[in-house]
Amino acid sequence: MQFSFSEEQRTFQTSMRTFLEHECTPHHVRALWDTDTGRSPERWTRLAELGLLGVLVPERHGGLGMDEIDLVLLLEETGRAALPEPVLETAAVGVPLLAGLEGSALAGAWLRRVAEGTATLAVGHEANEFVADAHVADLLLMQHRDELHAVPRARAGLEHQPCNDPSRRLFRVSWSPTSETCIARGREAARLLAAAASAPRRRS
Repeated sequence: MQFSFSEEQRTFQTSMRTFLEHECTPHHVRALWDTDTGRSPERWTRLAELGLLGVLVPERHGGLGMDEIDLVLLLEETGRAALPEPVLETAAVGVPLLAGLEGSALAGAWLRRVAEGTATLAVGHEANEFVADAHVADLLLMQHRDELHAVPRARAGLEHQPCNDPSRRLFRVSWSPTSETCIARGREAARLLAAAASAPRRRS
């Protein structure tokens, strides 16, 4: 049984570290603190080009079709660099939720946009009243009781919440669940929410 990372995984990690050492220095991070969003669209595009955003996106939707074991080393590097962009919310949590909607046109379209770097996701769970990076999310994946909803940001009201970390942006989200926004309910919704924290598995 293999318990070490492959050469390919380590190479991907090294390329990510090199990029972040040049493009996400402490100076770059602090420079964004006083901007409207605190995020860099240009860096988001570059992260997509490097493949980070599409690691868990199935290949049929333009991603790399890899798994969480492949992703973990890359997330280690984003943490090391204090990368402010919502990679965790989008690529590690939001993508598995959408990928679980097998055959869904909505999921396919958004997964492709994430892999291309033209969309950002945010996830709201009833266990936490605040949603990170809702202000830059194109699509909010929100839990409502035993339902899961896909809510375009334009249909949600955002109230910024103070945070001790100047790089972190938290929001209280107000929105109205409708049959149009509901993408799953009951056991299916529970399955999708669990998919964001599931055991590593290959998605192709």
